[in-house]
Amino acid sequence: MTGKEVQSIISENIKCHRKIRNLSQAALAEKLGISVNHLCNIENSKRWLSVNVLAKMAEVLYMDPYELLKSPETLGSKEEAILRKYIDETEDALSKTIEKMRSNYLQHG
Repeated sequence: MTGKEVQSIISENIKCHRKIRNLSQAALAEKLGISVNHLCNIENSKRWLSVNVLAKMAEVLYMDPYELLKSPETLGSKEEAILRKYIDETEDALSKTIEKMRSNYLQHG
């Protein structure tokens, strides 16, 4: 496997996991402390990411750094569906909790 192929795998994994977590490039770049342009270049395999950015990226995307190096085909559709369902359920529960807290705050101000 060439360096360019590894870079392409990392780029695809970043895009995939960013989208799974419903993060825009701007939101992810902000969490990473890098520019949107820098992130865009990483996602388009035009620029390598540093080890520090790789570690932070994995943290922000709730994964282990090595998972960004795995070929996308190692994640089967079953695992992807489970991950999507988990993310959707978590987001739904979080939204309901926030709405409940907001409602309580407005009622009891």
